[in-house]
Amino acid sequence: MVEVIRINDINKIVTALEANLFSYWSNYGRSNLAQLYTASNLVYFVTGINSVLYNQVVYAQLTVDQVESAIAQVFEHFIPKRIPFCWWTSPSTQPTDLGLYLEAKGLMYLGEFPGMAIDLSNLDSQQQLKDIKIIRVNDLNTLKSWLEIAAVGFNVPLTLLDEILPLEASLAMESPGYIRYLALWQNTPVAISALYLNAGVAGIYFVTTLPAARGKGIATNITQTALKDAQKLGYKVAILQASVMGKNIYQRLGFQECCQLGMYAWLPANY
Repeated sequence: MVEVIRINDINKIVTALEANLFSYWSNYGRSNLAQLYTASNLVYFVTGINSVLYNQVVYAQLTVDQVESAIAQVFEHFIPKRIPFCWWTSPSTQPTDLGLYLEAKGLMYLGEFPGMAIDLSNLDSQQQLKDIKIIRVNDLNTLKSWLEIAAVGFNVPLTLLDEILPLEASLAMESPGYIRYLALWQNTPVAISALYLNAGVAGIYFVTTLPAARGKGIATNITQTALKDAQKLGYKVAILQASVMGKNIYQRLGFQECCQLGMYAWLPANY
């Protein structure tokens, strides 16, 4: 049984946050529509979809002597085919200045994103919002609505949905360890989130609201729904990687910053 992490050990929380992140994104590579490349010092996946979200290097613990060959190996899978990809850095990344090597090879630095954690025993009571209903994604119709909102929130062209839908559907829509949520406002899908249970913590992913429905507390509400579900399942800590825009929302919910996660990307011309 996986150890359930508690909030009082910051080092364990950071380690678990990284492990949850690595597992969540690597899950895409486990699809029969993608390729996952794993070694003891390097993990990345390729879907071939024209979006950095769906092609990622999620883990690297390299010696200085290994950096050049590892970058060259990754490049072989992406650059000749003009496939955009991103490369995460995190507290365990080695060498610690890997980002400098990536920039020297032409990757664009997209910034640092706060890794955050919350003690689930301190959750505030969930506010009930008028005309809001939160459901779980459990079929292709709700998954399609979920993906349409994700595309808007994370700058993915809607023209890619025909490729993304079968990939996402292949990851199991009713798995106990991976739950997608869809918020309906006046019966119209407007917001999403996802809960991923791994490494002893509850990971929150893909939180976004359509622009027309922002400012109504829906993002907070759908995040609280996922947190409450994790709490009911016995989890003590939830984690996430926040955007600059989302950080204040999560702080109001009780999340605290515990680390920084860097992101670098390679984009083909005219991306």
